[in-house]
Formats: sequence, C-alpha cells, structure tokens
Amino acid sequence: MYHATEVKVSTALILVNDSDAQDWRVAVTWQRVAQATLELVVCAVCPIPGSVSIPWSVLDKTHRKLLVTQVPLDTVLSMPMFFRFYLICRFMALRSRQFRDAATRSIAALNHISVNFTFVLKTLMHENPLRVLIIFTVFFWIIMAWILRQCEQFDTIEDQIKYMNSLWFIIITFMSIGYGDVTPHTYCGRTVAISTGIVGAGVSSALIAVISRKLELSRSEKHVNNFMADSKLARERKHAAAAVLQHTWFIHKFRCLHFPRDEMKLRHHQKKFLAAITEFQRIKWEQRKVADESNALIDVAKLQSDMHEILFEMQRVQEFLVSKVDILMKQLDKLERTLTTGTGSNNAVLVTAAASRREETLPGIV
Repeated sequence: MYHATEVKVSTALILVNDSDAQDWRVAVTWQRVAQATLELVVCAVCPIPGSVSIPWSVLDKTHRKLLVTQVPLDTVLSMPMFFRFYLICRFMALRSRQFRDAATRSIAALNHISVNFTFVLKTLMHENPLRVLIIFTVFFWIIMAWILRQCEQFDTIEDQIKYMNSLWFIIITFMSIGYGDVTPHTYCGRTVAISTGIVGAGVSSALIAVISRKLELSRSEKHVNNFMADSKLARERKHAAAAVLQHTWFIHKFRCLHFPRDEMKLRHHQKKFLAAITEFQRIKWEQRKVADESNALIDVAKLQSDMHEILFEMQRVQEFLVSKVDILMKQLDKLERTLTTGTGSNNAVLVTAAASRREETLPGIV
C-alpha cells in the first residue's frame, strides 16, 4: 500500500511536467522494485509451525573443537524477524510533524530535500540527541540480548547463557570493555558480539560528539569572554605603557641628573625598562589574537542580511535612476515635437507674409 501510494504520487508529479506520460509504470524504477522486493522478503520470514530441526554448530569449552546439535527451525527464523523494525522507522517518518506539516514539506521540496526517516532522525538528533541515543541504546541492548540468548540456548555445554548474563555480555561488549566472564560458543553468538561492538563504537562516538557540543560555549558566551579579555588586556596595556614611561624617566634621572651616577639603580631601571617593553609587545599580540577571534565570531546571518539590504538599496536607486531617465526622454521627445511644430508655424507665417507683400507690390506697379 505504501509503495502503491508512492507510485501514484510520483505519477501525478510526472503528469504535471509531462501531460503525455499517463501510465503508472513510468514512475516505477528498479530502485523502487528492489526496495519493495526486499521488504516483501523481510516480512515473509516467520516461524514455520511444526517440529522441524536443523544442525547447529557449537564450540566446546576450549573453543578448539566444533560440535553439532539440533536446533528448531522456528528459533532460527525468529531472529531475522527483527528486521521488521524498519516499519517503526517508516511510522516515525510518516507520523512526524515535519511530514505532516504542509509548509515544511513545501519548503523542503523547494530545496530538493526529501522528508524521509533520515531527515526526521537528523532533526531529532539535533533537537534531543541524548534522548534519542538513550532510547536507541536501551532497545538495542534488549533486542541483541534476546538474539544472543536464542543463539546460545541450545548449547550442549552445561553452563548455558541465561538472559541476564546475555544482557550483561551485550552491555560490556557495547562499551568495548569485555571482561571475558561470559563468552559465546556459537558462530551466531560471535556475529552478535561483533555487531554489538561495531554499533557500540558508533554510538560512543556520537555520544562524545554530543557531549562536546553541549560543553562548547555559545556565540553569546564567547562574545562575553572576548569582551572581558579585551578589557583586561586594555588595562594591562595601559599599565605596561606607564611602566615604560616611568622607567624611561628613572633612566634619564640616574643618567643625567645624579652626580655621581648610581650604576646599580641605573642598571636596575634599564632591566625594568626592557621587561616593560617586552610586556607591552606581548599584550599587543594578545589583543591582536582576541581581535581575530572576535572577527571570526561575526554572525554570518547578519552579514547576509546586511548584504541583502545593500543590494535592495542599490536596486531601489537603480530603479529611481531609470525612472528619471525615462522622464528625461519623455521631456526630450516633447521638446522635439514642440520645436518641430514651432518651426512649421514660423514657416507658414513667413510664407503668408511674403504672399501678402507681393500682392501689395503688384498693384502699385500696374
């Protein structure tokens, strides 16, 4: 039903762009067929009624000798049924507020982002990372402990792994500790242990990243610290500059104004003078580093907003200039028409005056 709905939606989207493509098979791709086939295979796995048994390889206590025992087939088929948990992931995606919100889906579609389980999981990890990791870890421990118990319950060795021991083994393997007090005796159990260790390493890395992000200072806190550091360095710079001037005066005093010279005090103030200069240079360098850090904390969103305002102002000025140029062109056209009309009227007046003068002259000659 899910894939049929997806095909209908894809067909509708294709019809919007191409009115000739009216066949639903146009929207069926080999990726969609492979996904549907895989889901059908996963959902088809279930225990078979009856007492069918299959051979099961088991290691002895020394892990050197391979033994074979009979295991019910329904026990083996019950373990792959956990792959059906992908339906929970799909349920989370379809019932999430991002998927049900039309505005969010529209914005995501405009940005070519698919609102699927990956997007929902990233959103949850961004909003509540610790809660997501804790819930996933607890369910993973419970499920893997049950699978390990199923793998090891038909062991021919007397000390079979109980569920609580299996849970203990999964937890210490997940945390990459491994005391060695509980060990799997089947290849299925070893596969579960390897999978648990790999997933545990990934979750541990994600947990460390989340804790590091929580411990990191926010932008406002960094601004406060930089402001306090800059104020402290400014005071120290003033003190260092005052010390330089003070020891300069003492050097001049003991060199030129005191006779005979006090060489011990002169050398003392010369050393203090050099130390004050070194301290002044160090403070200037520290202030430069603080200024660089402050420049690195400039809000990119603010820069983008300022850039948009500048571009909007430039566009407004450009439109204003274009309108002024249009008005000027209209005025020039009007002036040209006026000049053309005025020239034609003047010519007509001149012709009329010449004709009347000719008529006045001809009767006198006659």
